[in-house]
Amino acid sequence: MLFRSHQKAGFKLAIIEEKSFKKTYNIKPHSYNIETSKMRFLTCSDDKVVITDLGNHRLIYVDLKNKQMKVTGYYGHNFGHFNRPTGVMFDDKENLLVSDSVNDRLVVFNKKLEMIKVCIYSIFNIPL
Repeated sequence: MLFRSHQKAGFKLAIIEEKSFKKTYNIKPHSYNIETSKMRFLTCSDDKVVITDLGNHRLIYVDLKNKQMKVTGYYGHNFGHFNRPTGVMFDDKENLLVSDSVNDRLVVFNKKLEMIKVCIYSIFNIPL
C-alpha cells in the first residue's frame, strides 16, 4: 500500500494506492488549515487507514471498505484534544493507540474511534 498527500485546487488530498485500486479522498475537514498541515504517521489494519496530522492536531480515519472518512481531535490538553499526535498503531483487539507527543500521553480509541482511555506519562515513573 502506498500513501501520499499533496495539494490540489487549494486543498489537501490523500491518495491511497493498492495494486490496481486507486482512491482519492478529500481530507479537508471543517476549519482545516492547509498551511499548518503535517501528515506524518500512518497505520493500517484490514480496510482501515489512520493518518496523524501533527500541524492540525487531528487524526484522519479512512475506511476503505465503506468509503467513509472521519476526522477527530483538535488542539488542546483536555480529554478529546491533541497536541501534535505522532505515532499511531492498532493493537490486537483493533483498538487504536496514538502517541500525543507534547501532552506526554498515550490515547486509546475503540473500533468506533471513540476515545476510551488516556495514559499519562510521569517524569518520575509514578502512575498519575
